[in-house]
Amino acid sequence: MTFYTLKVDTDSGGDGTGTFNGLYAKGYIEAIRLDFNASADAGINVTITEPRGVVRTLLDINTSNTDATYHPRIQAQNTSGAGETEYSQRPYIETDNFLVTVDSAGAELTSAVTVIVQLIEV
Repeated sequence: MTFYTLKVDTDSGGDGTGTFNGLYAKGYIEAIRLDFNASADAGINVTITEPRGVVRTLLDINTSNTDATYHPRIQAQNTSGAGETEYSQRPYIETDNFLVTVDSAGAELTSAVTVIVQLIEV
């Protein structure tokens, strides 16, 4: 397993973006850890997207400034392509970019959120 870490700073409005630009990740996402700056407002929002390739949202958290580990999963499909009721499949990614967007942090903060992506490489 490989771990990728990114710290996202915010501006005076409490907003910021960061990218895992330049990495080449290929595998299944096992977990995403969010560690928040203790000074960030409750209600800080963090969205992690894959802006190239499949182009999708991997995690969209409206939180109360609570550090947590998430295990994003995607919907399973049957052989005809119809969605099953369970969301049990790890998202497969092959990308050189993740985009992390932070808003409502409340202030200019260094490391408003630290994002750690745990990847099962293939």
